[in-house]
This record gives sequence, structure tokens and C-alpha cells, in this order.
Amino acid sequence: MKRMWLLAGVLIIAGGMAWATPVSLQTLIDTNGTVTSGDKVFSNFEAVLTIFGSGTATPTDLSGVQVNPITQGGLFGLQLTGGMYAACTPGNCPTTWNLNVSWDVTAASPYLIDGVYLSINGGASNPPDSIVTVSEVVYDGLNIVGNGLVYYPSVLMDLINLPQGYSKIRVNKDILLVANVEQGFAFAKLSDVRQLYRQTGEIPEPGTYALIGAGLAALGLLRRRIG
Repeated sequence: MKRMWLLAGVLIIAGGMAWATPVSLQTLIDTNGTVTSGDKVFSNFEAVLTIFGSGTATPTDLSGVQVNPITQGGLFGLQLTGGMYAACTPGNCPTTWNLNVSWDVTAASPYLIDGVYLSINGGASNPPDSIVTVSEVVYDGLNIVGNGLVYYPSVLMDLINLPQGYSKIRVNKDILLVANVEQGFAFAKLSDVRQLYRQTGEIPEPGTYALIGAGLAALGLLRRRIG
């Protein structure tokens, strides 16, 4: 069977050094690292990780968040992984894991970015008390040109249509996990957050939609197991 999801055959360059994927978010920040995925170049990474509560939350620092260049259905982008997780019992609830991360995206000429796909793979034990949300704002310089939101269990993928094509944009992503329960045990988790970039006049290959459908089906099975 043809694989629908492939890691881009590229390297991550940072501080004059090259690594095969993945590489930690902390390393990219410390070395002003640059990631190349297809014709897209990702740079100027910034991030703040905040953890509240006395339950369990991982990873505990930015070195535990991994960055992977990806390609899906002819589109290029980034994937964040690292076992993002928050959990608690009534005595130490709520517990919150919150990552605010941003980067620049530059498209090689003559390509222009006119859409941003945002999707997640994860779940929560007892929504809406425990939640998983990822909100995003897209900037052209200081101007906001788009925003989107995904959350478990209802909206797992969003397409942010931009008003025009841009050679360079900046994206800011706020990833929030909250575990909260009055009885028993609660968790919220993400195995990955994916970002793909659509180019002007470009129609994604059928594999893009097939993969999204497969991911939603898998999350449906997870939800039934949780219930």
C-alpha cells in the first residue's frame, strides 16, 4: 500500500550543523535553527512552555518537544511531537500544560502561501472538563490575516484561508491541555500537531483528504475506548 504520510527527505540546519529529523524545539531556538520542508523554509522559532498544577505534565521543557518537517498530499509543513500530556486526580486537579510557539514560513519563488491546514491527533478523558485545544493566528508582518481553532472531540482539522497569497507569513500557535476531574482520573494528551501550507491555485492530492479521514476515524475509536 502506498504510504499517505511521509517525512520530507530533508535536513534541519541549525548553527552550521545538520541533523536528520526530528530535532528539539529548544535546539532550534538556541541556535536560531532553520527547517526546510520542500520549498518552505521555517525560521525564527520562539516558544514559551507553562505548566500549572501538581498533577503529571510532560514534556517539562522545550527540549522534549520535537519538530519534524513533513509532506502530505503534495503539501509541505511541520509536525510537533513529544508526548504532550497532562493528568491528575481530584487532589491535584486541575493540571494544565500550555505551549505558545511561533515561527516564520517562507515560500520559494514563485510560490505564495494562501492557506494553512491545522490538525491534531489526541484526546481527553472527560471533555469538557478536560480539554485539548490548539488555536492559531497567522500574521503578515504585524497584521493578522487569518486565525483558526481545533479541539477535541469536535473539530480536529481546520483550514485557514488567507485573503491573498504571501511569500512569507508568521504563525503563532497556542497549544493547551487541561486535565480536571471531581472523581477518578483525568487526562488530556496530544501525540502530534500538524501544520501544512497550501500554495496559490494549488489543489491538494487525494491522499491529503484520505489521511485526514483516517486520522479522524482513529480518533473516533480512541473516543469510544475512553467512553
